[in-house]
Amino acid sequence: MSTYNVNKPGNLFVGYQRLRREIIMGLCNGNSYSIIGGRRCGKTSILVQLEKDLKNVKSDINQFIPLRISISEMEKITPNRMFETFYKAVGKYITIEKWSSQENDREYSNFIKHLNKVQPELDKKFSQKWIIVYLIDELDAAPLFLSNDRFFHNLRHFLMDSEFCHHFRIVATGVNELAKLIKHSG
Repeated sequence: MSTYNVNKPGNLFVGYQRLRREIIMGLCNGNSYSIIGGRRCGKTSILVQLEKDLKNVKSDINQFIPLRISISEMEKITPNRMFETFYKAVGKYITIEKWSSQENDREYSNFIKHLNKVQPELDKKFSQKWIIVYLIDELDAAPLFLSNDRFFHNLRHFLMDSEFCHHFRIVATGVNELAKLIKHSG
């Protein structure tokens, strides 16, 4: 009988060493990734293992801060709630101020405002070499609850053009819908 339990992601994980090394090297170079595959094929297990790998990276250049988020565990999915979840995850490593909600298409600028407040603490703790890697499981579930794709355009701007683009990366998992999302939202 196999000791691998498919109901417990990351349990006795083996394999994908080359893929994980390539992802980590790409994260160092500013890349973000999507992991697309069928249901129950090990996507979440890869995220769990990547989290462990990133915590063990020894580098004078980058200090990785992995933060794992599951979209399916979120009670309510709105742009405000998504950015709030991203912000609150940073509180795993530093003290953060309470999130103050902002609706009416201002969620992204509110998120940036909150990050500006905590950046000095991140710089102090991680000597300005920090890279937060959001490991987002089932990102393709979010569009089912969002009224439009503005959140994903904001996320793209955040990763590519914002003042924080050098400090944040994403590795997201999903099935077919993630491939469609990437195609439409960039």
